[in-house]
Amino acid sequence: MRRALHGLWLLALAGSISVVAAQQAGSLPLPGQGPAGAPAAQQPPKGTGVILGKVVDAASGRPIPDAVVTVNIRAAAIAAAARGVGPAPAPPVKQLTDGDGRFVVRDLPKGTVPISASAPGYVTGIVGQGRPGGPGRPIDLDDGERRSDVVIRLWKFAVVSGTVVDEAGEPAVGTSVQVMRRTMVQGKPRFASAGNATTDDRGMYRIASLTPGDFIVTLPQTQITMPAAMVDSMMQGAVSGAGYGSMVLDVMSSGGPVPSPNGVRVDEFLWQSGAPGRNATPPPPPNGRLFAYQTLFYPGAIGIGQATVVTLGSGEERPGLDFQLRLTPTVRVSGIVSAPSGPVNAVGVRLLPAGADEMGIDTGFEAATTVTKPDGSFTFLGVASGQYTLKVMKAPRPEIPAELMSNPIMQMAFGANGGGKPTGQAAQTLAGEMSVGVGADDVTNLALMLHEGVMVSGKVVFDGVAPPPTAQQLQNARIVLNPVGGASGLAMAMMNASSQDAQLDQDLKFKTSKYPAGKYLPAVSGVAMPAWRLKSIVVGGRELTEPLELKDSDITDMVVTFTDKIGQITGSVRGGDGKPSPTATVVVFSTDPKAWTNDPFNPRQPRVASASKIGVYTAANLLGGDYFIAALNDSDVGDTQDPAFFDALSRVATRIPLAEGEKKVFDLQIVRIK
Repeated sequence: MRRALHGLWLLALAGSISVVAAQQAGSLPLPGQGPAGAPAAQQPPKGTGVILGKVVDAASGRPIPDAVVTVNIRAAAIAAAARGVGPAPAPPVKQLTDGDGRFVVRDLPKGTVPISASAPGYVTGIVGQGRPGGPGRPIDLDDGERRSDVVIRLWKFAVVSGTVVDEAGEPAVGTSVQVMRRTMVQGKPRFASAGNATTDDRGMYRIASLTPGDFIVTLPQTQITMPAAMVDSMMQGAVSGAGYGSMVLDVMSSGGPVPSPNGVRVDEFLWQSGAPGRNATPPPPPNGRLFAYQTLFYPGAIGIGQATVVTLGSGEERPGLDFQLRLTPTVRVSGIVSAPSGPVNAVGVRLLPAGADEMGIDTGFEAATTVTKPDGSFTFLGVASGQYTLKVMKAPRPEIPAELMSNPIMQMAFGANGGGKPTGQAAQTLAGEMSVGVGADDVTNLALMLHEGVMVSGKVVFDGVAPPPTAQQLQNARIVLNPVGGASGLAMAMMNASSQDAQLDQDLKFKTSKYPAGKYLPAVSGVAMPAWRLKSIVVGGRELTEPLELKDSDITDMVVTFTDKIGQITGSVRGGDGKPSPTATVVVFSTDPKAWTNDPFNPRQPRVASASKIGVYTAANLLGGDYFIAALNDSDVGDTQDPAFFDALSRVATRIPLAEGEKKVFDLQIVRIK
């Protein structure tokens, strides 16, 4: 219900605003026109190039018949646009492979030609890909060129399956099972949902269509506690037609549960356990202790740090990933949430397993959630012993334009008087967190003080040879802070969407909205500056080499510097036989391990370049500094988000210095990672 309401509200709000704005700006195209009223684009001329290729199973090398091959012809459109002709890109060319997995595409224009392939039971692949999800290699085609050596490898989907039983060994029917894919983000492991299933009447589950890689399997369980008075108020508003009120928006924007009449009545609360099956949790005994199921990670760990990582290869089916649930005695955790202006009402309070946000499983893996009462008090029911983080993050309530309140969806969800300009706490960014240890007894009298957040201000500097971008080019530029880890996505999205500041003034100065304490990656959005690159971000006189940490005071001296003194390294790549290698990948990365994370905040992030068909590479957009450089076979290129890959590569790479703006020629020979 929460997701549905939130989706309806965002669609109504975003759709109405975008249409009205587009009409007012005169940017909606008329029939027969391109964007902003431009004449309809021309189609690019046919080319004379030919590509013959084959689609094969990556594991066995066997051909895959009836695979769909898609060729995106974009080079001719780009080249013509550069000449001022302005043709539209041609639609993709699609065809099926024959019984031997072969395909042929004719009349291709000169330029870059990306090709992908898909087949039932396989992960979609692109030409030149050496691993599922890895980088591809578009084909550079000349006029009249005929290529007959194109191979596209596809990896079969993997499958996991198992059985879930309860504490008595009986099938746990209707239990949600989730598979989380492990990836590396900013150099650290993160987990993201890759698939889910519900156990059948035998307690069995099967999750297919998994891209080969590393996974954990989990049974997520969340204990939801709602004040019964809040649920009654919402239901009365829905029945009377007065709407759900702005209260629901406050709860949703802070990651709290939407009031629901479902659940077991416990004192003045409604308790919903994320237990398997309907009514699977026994009713609470009179004056007794609640028992509940905890989140489990295969093969039965209660913490993600103890989960077994399951590595799946192409087409691998891994059965026997079984679970047995355990009813665990629980306690109450309660306290008060306050802000400098007083108690905070109708805000979501979340109890997360310690370290969950660092693993990227902040939202959806709460041990318990609840909502504050008008006096700021909160209570979690069904909390098992363990270490937790108590967290609240509330975004400002957005101002809803009066004209949108006539929308029936808005009236249904929030009532005719639910919009308007927010004031007081509703207009504030409020956030806070604290560590909580839970043992065998109830935890009471917790006091969480929320703070309004801090602002970041400073200036942008252009340090280069050419004149800096004009004020008109920078009019839409904004400085944004992207949260690291598992910060509440909904709250951050609403906060960023409602923020109209952080834009550059005529003196290239900026001031952001108020952000909750935490770690962030600064970035510049809303402007394209191909001739300029981020050189450094300095705070307090020191260059940032790690994410910016906001604490309890504003930052007023951030300096974001761009430069047009951009260097490059180019050269040839040869294999062990001394011949040019057209299937090599060149990796250039800093000698400083702190710069091995591939994120936009990092001004010296690694560069990956593909050798051309004559074995020549160009690594562009490099700042001055000391680098490692190495050439690898495509199949040896690892995860460029994983510092371990760069650590191994640094042992066989060559160190190369590069001055600001220097253009250097450096020939390479393919190496192998030991």
